[in-house]
Amino acid sequence: NDTTPGPWKIAFDGCGITHGTFGTLFAVGLDEQCNSVVTIVEEILKRDKNNRGPPAAVKVVAVGLSRGGIACMKLALKLSSKFKSNNKVTSAND
Repeated sequence: NDTTPGPWKIAFDGCGITHGTFGTLFAVGLDEQCNSVVTIVEEILKRDKNNRGPPAAVKVVAVGLSRGGIACMKLALKLSSKFKSNNKVTSAND
């Protein structure tokens, strides 16, 4: 319920930290982290629909190396799937 205007920064501990050996070896936990970001984006967009302030659009910039890079791709796919009708999802390669 934060009403401060953006930009906002979201960061996660590595899945090896949050999920131990299985996080390190098999990237267990990435889906949970991606789902958290999708939920936050939904909340920001709902807030705008209720005329409680900006933004009218959300720009997500995701950065990650190794498993974090995979997390960025998973996040892009989840955002694209969730908001495909009204948003454009691009990658750094576009």
